[in-house]
Amino acid sequence: MELWWKIPSCRSLVCLILSSQRFCQVIVFWKVIGTKFWNFNSLISLYLHGTQLTGQIPSEICNLTNLGELNLNGNQLTGSIPTCIGDLVNLRIFMTGSNQLTGEIPVSIGQMTNLTLLYLFGNNLSGEIPE
Repeated sequence: MELWWKIPSCRSLVCLILSSQRFCQVIVFWKVIGTKFWNFNSLISLYLHGTQLTGQIPSEICNLTNLGELNLNGNQLTGSIPTCIGDLVNLRIFMTGSNQLTGEIPVSIGQMTNLTLLYLFGNNLSGEIPE
């Protein structure tokens, strides 16, 4: 049974872990279902590390205002970290290490007062981590 297409109808989804799933459905999830997915305001944990995701981190991720944990480590993400990432003030864990991200580290990260774990290693980011 293909559960991927049913995920957008799970309105009270709190935690989604698709880590280390190395098959095309995760990429389909990111690019197609993702357009509806970003409205899951109940989501607290999102773990997509090691899933071979490509492309940029969509700015729609900032719609997940209750998100407390975001792990995108070990993918093939490119582009910059969305500047709106600082709007995720509930974020405690933010991991984007081992990707191909470029550009400046967003100053808005300094707005994340609950942040306790930040992984940005293994990218081509520049600038300082704001306090």
